Amino acid sequence: MGSSSTRCAKCRKRDTKKNKHLSLLLIAGNGTAQCRMCRYGRCTSALYLKDAVAVLGPTMKPEDRAKRQYILCFNCNEEVECGQVEAKVTNSKVYPVEVSFYSREVTVVRKQITTAVAYTQDTHDTEIVSENDGREATRVGTKAKGLIAAPSIDV
Repeated sequence: MGSSSTRCAKCRKRDTKKNKHLSLLLIAGNGTAQCRMCRYGRCTSALYLKDAVAVLGPTMKPEDRAKRQYILCFNCNEEVECGQVEAKVTNSKVYPVEVSFYSREVTVVRKQITTAVAYTQDTHDTEIVSENDGREATRVGTKAKGLIAAPSIDV
């Protein structure tokens, strides 16, 4: 430890990284360090810089690179990565970068399957039919409670 500081080198280095990340967030957010989609900004460690231009050169200064990025929180970033929300950069030549977010609606399709007839335990009786020399078949006998209507089934 030096005589001018009361903190160790590790703590000073950690604070320097936090301050650098915060300054890059402020540059990318045009003065506000908050998510572009949901406006979350309570914890700067949960904010993520997302590139608006497809290829940003590694030789760019971090400050110039931050002008071509936008901020998302980790939740919104995961929604964009998995495809629930589509992020479209509308204009990457202006500062701050213009980004539009589109929600992909998921429609749950429910198809109702209805059964016309359902058998119960006491309805295993058969119908007795006789044929008359090639003429039309005539019904000789059947039980009164043969078949019952069943309720519909949701799938």
